[in-house]
Amino acid sequence: MRTISAVSKASTREKDGIRAKTTLLFEPLREHMARTITVRGMSCGGCESTVEEALTGVEGITDAEADRELERATVEGDADPDALVSAVEDAGYEAEA
Repeated sequence: MRTISAVSKASTREKDGIRAKTTLLFEPLREHMARTITVRGMSCGGCESTVEEALTGVEGITDAEADRELERATVEGDADPDALVSAVEDAGYEAEA
């Protein structure tokens, strides 16, 4: 996923009796990486929700989706893989990055 945030800067200049307005647009790109980790022990939708909640609680993570059938969770954002594994383990499941 790519997030673009735009910042504009407007200025008005006058020269020789002519007034001109200029708007500059800056669009810095901020990459948000998707990362998938293995999660074992989820058996229901409630388990998936618990894992998602644990992962979104990790600093830098903006979204998480767990899938019990595929035994994995995918996160959006930037976080240390060890922090993701620890969060899932603290929630009571096995995980590896």
